Amino acid sequence: MRVDDLKLFTKVVELGSFTAAAHALDLPRANVSRRIGELERHLGTQLFHRTTRSLSLTNKGNVYYQDLQKALTLLDSANEQASSESVEVRGKVKLGLLPETYELIQPILFDFQDQYPQVELDVRNITNGFIDMFQQGLDI
Repeated sequence: MRVDDLKLFTKVVELGSFTAAAHALDLPRANVSRRIGELERHLGTQLFHRTTRSLSLTNKGNVYYQDLQKALTLLDSANEQASSESVEVRGKVKLGLLPETYELIQPILFDFQDQYPQVELDVRNITNGFIDMFQQGLDI
């Protein structure tokens, strides 16, 4: 079972016919019919009532369509989030600064924050770098 076939099924339901879905997706009508038939065989149930003049969902087809819409929405959201995370840097960085270094580092932190707005900087004042780093769980 392919995700493309599941999306094809939802397109057929939304447009009300194999022909309309075929036109919308620029596919041969026979290809759409074959793929829906394969999906039905894979599921072991009939999804549509077919006549020469009409197409309607079976009860199982309707339930499947409702659940599938939710699943495909979640899948699209997960795919979008995964692809955007690879491009966008985000997270939290715990940073410890000695009081005498704050004025020197401040412009660098502002530039960093402008470049990576999804990164949360947790800036803390420390007095002893190495000891405070471990006690406060600092990253830098």
